[in-house]
Amino acid sequence: MTEQLLLHGIAVYNPGILSKEELKRYFVARQPLLKKLLDELKREQPGKTPQHRLIVGTRGMGKTTLLHRFALAVAEDAILSAHWLPLTFPEEQYNIARLSDLWVNCLDALGDSLEASGNSDLLDELDACVDELPSEEDERAKTALQALMDFADRLGRRLLLLIDSLDIVLERLKKSHWEIREVLGHEPRLMLVGASARVLEVTYEYESAFYDFFKIHELKGLGEDEMRDVLCRLAEVDNNTAITRMIEQQPARLRALHTLTGGNPRTAVWLYGVLAQGIEGDVRSDLERLLDQSTPLYKARFEELPAQSQKVVDAMAIHWDPLTARQLAERTRLPVNTVSTQVVRLAEQGVVEKVPLRPGKKNGFQIAERFFNIWYLMRASRRVRRRLIWLVQFLKVFYSQDELKVRAHHHLHNGERGGSDDRIRRAEYAFSLASAVDDPIISSALERSALQTMRGDSKLKKELAALLRFDDPDGKLKALADSLDFMQELKDRVIAARTQWPSGIEADAFASALKGSLTLTPEEKRQVIEALPDWENRQI
Repeated sequence: MTEQLLLHGIAVYNPGILSKEELKRYFVARQPLLKKLLDELKREQPGKTPQHRLIVGTRGMGKTTLLHRFALAVAEDAILSAHWLPLTFPEEQYNIARLSDLWVNCLDALGDSLEASGNSDLLDELDACVDELPSEEDERAKTALQALMDFADRLGRRLLLLIDSLDIVLERLKKSHWEIREVLGHEPRLMLVGASARVLEVTYEYESAFYDFFKIHELKGLGEDEMRDVLCRLAEVDNNTAITRMIEQQPARLRALHTLTGGNPRTAVWLYGVLAQGIEGDVRSDLERLLDQSTPLYKARFEELPAQSQKVVDAMAIHWDPLTARQLAERTRLPVNTVSTQVVRLAEQGVVEKVPLRPGKKNGFQIAERFFNIWYLMRASRRVRRRLIWLVQFLKVFYSQDELKVRAHHHLHNGERGGSDDRIRRAEYAFSLASAVDDPIISSALERSALQTMRGDSKLKKELAALLRFDDPDGKLKALADSLDFMQELKDRVIAARTQWPSGIEADAFASALKGSLTLTPEEKRQVIEALPDWENRQI
């Protein structure tokens, strides 16, 4: 269940395919808003124009799931279902180009509802009505709307239009805004509850048709308590007591997960799948798969931003750590005032967040959802070691230091395997763990393991050279690599020497003892080798 629903993202992207019981079981995070919407719907007066509503939240905040859960709750409430018929629509209504398309889609949604309830006779009438609609646009729109109202009257119920991605719908129907407003503003049989990934300009521009028209509900990131509820419910459904125990006993871990997701419910569900794999899971492969699955979401979110906002977000994401407005201005070569305006707007949209900088009293800005930042780093960084920053940052945030040490020991004691591609991934993972773990002894062992893995494969030596050149400013890794090269050449020379070894001593054993000597310096070891027969007197 976890693998299917969480790691592969089926239910995460398409809540409409869940059964009623699954939808109720997985719907945890937005219970207070669901209750509020239901209570407000019960207060709507018959025969009076209802208050239309708009749910606003960035992608992944749960808008689509909320609409589906709202529809189910209305249908299962005896009082509400007697007066209201909820109609759901595809998340993106790509077929909308004219006003008539909107009303025809409403008829189609009504048809879906009739089919689900088994009302085949009325469904046949509706389908015939749609087939007979006139082709001329004005007449078609007028006839489709009237048919919608006639069917509502025959059913004796008002229609609750639950339209996802309302921003896209209204963008496609710019020329019809005032006509839509006229209908919704005077028709008591229709109530619109829309969802949008952004605040609609038409709702706050004074001369726009929908100025001050909707009651807006903003979906912000989950709080820590809500995040706990989501993870505990997933663990309960998955029967994973280890995760339940972790959540209860490690509050710092929960805070780290909250930081990583920025309170985004969809991201929380994704990362639960990685969490559920445990120590045996391939965290890098799981993470790469999740980052790949999140690409449509994050790419769309980024491309929705204006050009200047994209430039600011790019500079912020590449740096990872918080930056002041002045530092961002230097990196983007934009005026400080422009950057300040951009970060305030981005903070209002939930894309970035203000954080205190230490030491001092200044504030900095960083990407609010750290997983989005990790996705951006993965796509933007190309150099060998640089491109692993996304994995390093994920490991630091997602795992405690104790867990990182366990993973490090597991990696070090899990022997070499596979071809060059497997070995380069193993080496890169070791380097990433070495950067994330705070124990210098374990970190050094991981780096040594990674270097030995890459040195042992001629195909990987170019990768190793690039790694040392681009991401070793203090020369530590290069010195270690040089030391390993020295030791390998030392061993090769000992074994190749034509020496009559004393009884009971073999070349391999002598080379290993010489390599492992703690009392001899590298120079003294070199002198020992030079004293062996057949040694060409050359600098090692």
